[in-house]
Amino acid sequence: CGWNDEIASHNSFVPYTDREHEIMRKYGGLSIETVYGATLIVAAVTNRGLFGLQIGDGTFAAQEKRGKLYFPMPEDERLVGNLTTSLCDSDAISSVRWFWRPGTFSSVILSSDGLINSFRSKDDYLSFGDRITAAVSSGQTSALEAHLKERTTYGSRDDISVSVLTRK
Repeated sequence: CGWNDEIASHNSFVPYTDREHEIMRKYGGLSIETVYGATLIVAAVTNRGLFGLQIGDGTFAAQEKRGKLYFPMPEDERLVGNLTTSLCDSDAISSVRWFWRPGTFSSVILSSDGLINSFRSKDDYLSFGDRITAAVSSGQTSALEAHLKERTTYGSRDDISVSVLTRK
């Protein structure tokens, strides 16, 4: 509720533009909290398995020991284009997705939708994920920041946040 109060306060100081109102009407009168959306993606890795929790768009990818990177998070058919569930929704708890996978995991990638949307396909994203986890594991991440800036500028044109967890 406090977050929604902050949204209302911000909106009173920085009102929507005519173009933003047009977009809101196009999608059936989006609520203010939907426009201010926020995604949450959580991973917890133990020796016994992997737990994941997510609300909103973005991507959760995991790699079992010596396996291929894949998407363990259940799909949410409501996520279409820029329409997404959000922590800001008044009924946010009903949109939380989660999973538990037993096993040994060597890496996990959590990223905003700006990253996966900068690729032509999910397979291209997974191929990049293999390279990024190898770079993080070996400490060879110096080129990563520049590469992600290039992806956001020439790819999705959306902000990119990424977190990579690896196990040695």
